[in-house]
Amino acid sequence: MILECTKGGLKSKFYIKFFSEYTLVVYTTFKLYLRDMNENVILQFNPISCIASKIQKSNRVINNIFRKHLRFSGLTNSQISILFVLSKRKIITQSKLGDMLFLEKSTVHRNIRRLVEDELLVINNKKAIEITPKGLNKVITIIPIWEAAMAETQAILGDDGCMALDQLFESLTL
Repeated sequence: MILECTKGGLKSKFYIKFFSEYTLVVYTTFKLYLRDMNENVILQFNPISCIASKIQKSNRVINNIFRKHLRFSGLTNSQISILFVLSKRKIITQSKLGDMLFLEKSTVHRNIRRLVEDELLVINNKKAIEITPKGLNKVITIIPIWEAAMAETQAILGDDGCMALDQLFESLTL
């Protein structure tokens, strides 16, 4: 048997094999309910309000500013962050570095390996990471370029945006 139903201008056909009158009623009522429920979910859903999406888009915009300025350094943003930390700390373990920068273990390992290959870092006999004199010189050459990227980002965000970003970071990392 074919049952046709029209609701809200939509026409649905249900192909039903009779087992009992009860099965017919439950089947058609359930299908209509699911369609109505799905329409409500889609109508109420607002992807513009997604926090993760806003954070990801903001991250891309800001990272692109830094990439634009730092592209000639030959280093990624993560590698530059690692060098910056080591320029201040001088020596650190890989796990502590990952914790400080909120980087996954594999990302830290891959970037350290590349920085060691470029002789910007060394791994000492205690498996701690140290910055080399060549690494310190690289940091010194990067700082003015990084400061220009910071100035551009701060100009876009404004004082209120920078304070909001500080508050957001603080609340997320407590």
